[in-house]
Amino acid sequence: MARKPLPDSWKAIFLEAYERERTMQRAALVAGVSRRTVFNSRETDSEFDAAIREVQELMLDDLEDAAMTRAIEGTLDPVYYEGIQCGERTKHHDALAMFILKQRRPGRFNLAPGRDRIDEQSDAGQQAYEFALSLLKAQAEIRERNGCDVIEGPSEEPENAEEA
Repeated sequence: MARKPLPDSWKAIFLEAYERERTMQRAALVAGVSRRTVFNSRETDSEFDAAIREVQELMLDDLEDAAMTRAIEGTLDPVYYEGIQCGERTKHHDALAMFILKQRRPGRFNLAPGRDRIDEQSDAGQQAYEFALSLLKAQAEIRERNGCDVIEGPSEEPENAEEA
């Protein structure tokens, strides 16, 4: 028995749900179709495929904005003393910042193939070295101004009291 073709109205519902839900699985559930139906339709309907790619680009833009915010402004992490939260500190995401710099300024921040460190003698290497050093100094100044130079972690009791 041949399956009855679906009306194309599910595609608009899917695209709206995909933008909101951010996964194909959940968007397909909202639209009342399977992921396989979505994938098959992408192969046969170039306009639908282009619309999905556009939603994916918007999601990547949002993700990139969030990553930039985390890299530049940092995130708040709780500070504990004797197991009790007593404040917060700004955690800066240096590795994320460097990843973004390597992607956006590859000529300045990516290492040449086969090299495991920046050559301080090269202009690009020197600039990258100086930039990274200034970033670390600026973050240290901010941490010092905010009184976050010494941070106690949560106190942990040994699992077995006899080990203490």
